[in-house]
Amino acid sequence: MTRYILSVDGGGIRGIIPAIILAEIEKRARKPISQIFDLMAGTSTGGIVVAGLCKKDDQGKPQYSANEVEL
Repeated sequence: MTRYILSVDGGGIRGIIPAIILAEIEKRARKPISQIFDLMAGTSTGGIVVAGLCKKDDQGKPQYSANEVEL
C-alpha cells in the first residue's frame, strides 16, 4: 500500500510559499490536502500550516483549506 507524506519547511514569512503551492495542489486534485496525504509534518511556520490543514470541524471535515491557511 502506497503512503504519501507531506513535510513543510518553515521560514518565517517565506512560509507563505508552501501554503500557495498546497493551495494549487488542492485546486488541481479537487480534494483537501488532508485527504491526499497520509502523514503531514512541518517545522516552524510549516508546522502551523500543517496544523491548520489537519484541524477538523464538528463533522470531521477539514476546517480550513490550503487557500484559507495561506491568507
